Amino acid sequence: MGSYIQGHDSEMEVVGTGRLQFYSAPSTACSLPGRFILPKESVDAYTEYDRFTYVVYNNLKTGSQVSGWVKSFRLRFTGSGNGPS
Repeated sequence: MGSYIQGHDSEMEVVGTGRLQFYSAPSTACSLPGRFILPKESVDAYTEYDRFTYVVYNNLKTGSQVSGWVKSFRLRFTGSGNGPS
């Protein structure tokens, strides 16, 4: 299911305007109310599937972590990641 994102390419940045909604599954019917990230925030991406990407967001201010699916078109590769190339 989906395409695995290599660790060295896993860091992505949120682009566009407005909140980027998290979903519990790669479907707009599965939104997680109150769970979103803002433009210019960084996430670690793991899998792409059907126009969605599974990501983990680490909030540096609060120390909390949120994971879930987001719409892929709102992400761009930063050119770095959390693993060797």
